[in-house]
Amino acid sequence: MKFIFKNTKGFLAILLIAGLGACNSDTETSTAQNAVAGEQKEAKVAKTVEEVYNIKPTGKTNYGYEYIKHVDAPGNNIEPGEYAYFSYYVKMRDSIVGSSEGAELGRVRIDSLDAAATQQPSPVMDVMRLMSVGDSVTVYWPTVQVPQVPPEFKDEPFVVYELALKEIKNEEAFQADLAEQKKKQQAEMELVQKRESEVAKKTSDLAAKYKKGQLKSQLKETDTGLKYIIHEQGTGKQPKTGSTVLVQYYGTLTDGTMFDNSFKRGRAFNFPLGQGRVIPGWDEGIALLKEGAKATLFVPYQLAYGEAGKPPTIPEKSELIFYVELEKVY
Repeated sequence: MKFIFKNTKGFLAILLIAGLGACNSDTETSTAQNAVAGEQKEAKVAKTVEEVYNIKPTGKTNYGYEYIKHVDAPGNNIEPGEYAYFSYYVKMRDSIVGSSEGAELGRVRIDSLDAAATQQPSPVMDVMRLMSVGDSVTVYWPTVQVPQVPPEFKDEPFVVYELALKEIKNEEAFQADLAEQKKKQQAEMELVQKRESEVAKKTSDLAAKYKKGQLKSQLKETDTGLKYIIHEQGTGKQPKTGSTVLVQYYGTLTDGTMFDNSFKRGRAFNFPLGQGRVIPGWDEGIALLKEGAKATLFVPYQLAYGEAGKPPTIPEKSELIFYVELEKVY
């Protein structure tokens, strides 16, 4: 999400792209992986899992990543050239920094050890060689081997990946899945994109009324100063701290100027609630809603980008307006 993520966004992308080694036709993926591999070769000596967590790992992967196998299902291990389909959580200590909840399963093509010998493989690819369908593992990536670690994470010993192997497919089946997925995603994106003008008008009208003081009877306000209007009450579950939520949004300044929205991209935004991955006004505001709800949040600058704003798009001390739809809670 362009304007809601804090400055850890690039780091989170590295964790998800390089650590998961997810299949992607975009050349940026392989570039990122190669860059990570180069930095890993010069990595400092890391602490062990037993030293940090006082638990004994099951063993080490071929390239030395420590792992714990929680479920050891019967069946053959994945073979080189096959594709692993897996669910995942990415954690640092007790914080979830990424997951497959509300998103597609992770996918990675398993290379042979000979093919992978030219560069350090991702921890996920390496541990997948030891798994069969139904297995679940936790694999640990020493933070000293991870590039571009933000200051707030520099003392964390590991990036932790919790993985469950759901399915194994060959090249033909994977390509068929990819084609079907792209077709489905395109159709879904077009439906969402068609709503952009409708949502833009609705949010612009609300901004104008808000500026004129015409919404006072509808507004509710929290102790922090966050104001909100719930247009449609959701009927699903209410998220709690740590829940992964899927949100469509349209963000404007109080004069109605749009600075970011998911409808233009045709894709909802997912994030773990209450983990500080978004501005405070979002962590607080989305927690007030139930799945299926539609609402508008009026976020004071103290709960958004503070006194500095986010130039040049968001001026200093800017109150922000977000029309939001909570699509899913996981």
